[in-house]
Amino acid sequence: MEQSRSKSMLNTPFLATGFCDAWPFCSLKTDKLAEILDGKVFACRVSEISCERTLETECVHLEISMDDFNAWLRGEAHQPNPLTDFSRSKYCCYIDYKYMRDMFCDNAEVFSHVKWSTLGLPEFDGSDSTIWIGSEGANTPCHQDTYGFNLVTQIQGRKLWILFPPEDTQFLYPTRIPFEESSIFSSVNIRNPDLAAFPLTKNSHPVIVTLNPGQTLFVPRHWWHYVQSLEPSISVNVWVPVFGDNESRYHEALTRTLASSLIRDFADVTDDDKDGFQHWLNPTETLTASSVNMEFLKTSLSQLLAEEDRECLTKDFDESETSHSTKRKSDFGHSDYLHKLALALANCPQTEIRSPVDLNSLKRKAVENDSGSKCLKTCKSSSDTKRVEPERLSGEDREFIDGNEEEFTTRQLHSLACCSVDVYLKCMRDLCDKSNCSCKRNSQMQDVSRSLITPVSRQRLSEGDKIDQSLNSDTVECESKILKAPCSLTSVAFVEGNANLYQQQSLNNILDSSARNSSENDTIGAVLSSEGKIKEDCQVNDVVRQGLLDGNLTLRDIAEAFLSSILQPDIIQAVAVKVREQCDILLRNKSKKL
Repeated sequence: MEQSRSKSMLNTPFLATGFCDAWPFCSLKTDKLAEILDGKVFACRVSEISCERTLETECVHLEISMDDFNAWLRGEAHQPNPLTDFSRSKYCCYIDYKYMRDMFCDNAEVFSHVKWSTLGLPEFDGSDSTIWIGSEGANTPCHQDTYGFNLVTQIQGRKLWILFPPEDTQFLYPTRIPFEESSIFSSVNIRNPDLAAFPLTKNSHPVIVTLNPGQTLFVPRHWWHYVQSLEPSISVNVWVPVFGDNESRYHEALTRTLASSLIRDFADVTDDDKDGFQHWLNPTETLTASSVNMEFLKTSLSQLLAEEDRECLTKDFDESETSHSTKRKSDFGHSDYLHKLALALANCPQTEIRSPVDLNSLKRKAVENDSGSKCLKTCKSSSDTKRVEPERLSGEDREFIDGNEEEFTTRQLHSLACCSVDVYLKCMRDLCDKSNCSCKRNSQMQDVSRSLITPVSRQRLSEGDKIDQSLNSDTVECESKILKAPCSLTSVAFVEGNANLYQQQSLNNILDSSARNSSENDTIGAVLSSEGKIKEDCQVNDVVRQGLLDGNLTLRDIAEAFLSSILQPDIIQAVAVKVREQCDILLRNKSKKL
């Protein structure tokens, strides 16, 4: 029963607390990291702290050491520190997406300090993980990873996560520009959405959560996510392969083939901007030759077909469990890794996040005796950590914990419910207010968001303004203030005090009620009437017509529109089917000749 319950959780995001208490890496801070890396330099990107959508192609890219980064954080950056020219209060710096096997190639002992085995995945450690180091404001635009599920553990500082289910894809206006392997970006500025330009976004189901040190976030396959550091932070994550990744690799090979050819051909579409195509390509990406792309395509299609053959065999023959033990890491499918994760979570208490109290106080399962009760009262943590403070325990208490490690545990799961778009918009405005965002709020967005809020909801929001609901709330100073702690974990906590704003239908119900295999047109039809759709199309046509008449659309604009359209995920899906059909025809014709 417990295992079945855990498996059902794997369809939606959840927070896991207490699983990483034993990680040596969790005690790491940026200063200690600088000592370990000893002057090694890494690529970083610098951008203005803003609620505007900033892509990597629009950032300044530098090479810095951790010593440079720490000096800049302290306001002590001087030449030749590359960050000297960037004001600490106006800019953010992100050393993002660095493979630990590369960063710590001279310190291999660090790999064992990241123990994904505590979550049932002993095959993975630091050598399979990536690390993200950023100042407050550093962010990753909203995107969808095409491979695997994601486990993220927060090491230092706090990070804001805004997630959307795969069923919301149409509401987020996906794009492959700029092109990056395995990443589909949203055209919507999630931090400050323009609902006039992207009206379908108001139908989305956002999940908002702040990840604190020591906590692990589970991001299911294909869930969209926007991430922002609320203070100087370090995160570690691992992408775990699942069944279906081979199909995604096949689609990615097709996307790369088309992107490489089209971007290269369109590079000289105008004489005044020879490097204009660089805006269509993420800085970490390169254009690959056609011969290389064909090899990628051939290999990915072969792997997909081989996987489908294995699935057919599995249906016909009952394979023994012992055969799994001989598989390599890359051979495991969702039935292996997700199964292991479910087993690791099976006996953990589970709650739905409705209040900061759930994560700001240490939840423990103690043996029912006087010593356990005494120890439970003593072991309280601050709002940003789940670790026991040994110095606060007596020798007798420490012996009790050591002797009952399995029964006395901090491990707990917190499922995350979605919130209404009203609440989501208010959280974004509050974040700008509290972080002194330099951007001016788009008045049009404010007008649209107000029109979405019902009179009752508006009254509730007005009442909620009297309470500090900041995502940047300070650490709770004492236990007596925990119940009054501002909402620093998830917007759902705010909604609990504003019942009319909370969507009564949970995210699980939304996922269950939506047909996962329905076509995109069917889903859109459920949202918009045909009359409304025609009206919207007419408005778009009017804008395009006027732009052409005024000469505002350049050849480069047309090229970008063409490129973006061809690389749309649904177009790639259709091409993938046709390529397989044509390969089948070619093979049949060859066999006949033989």
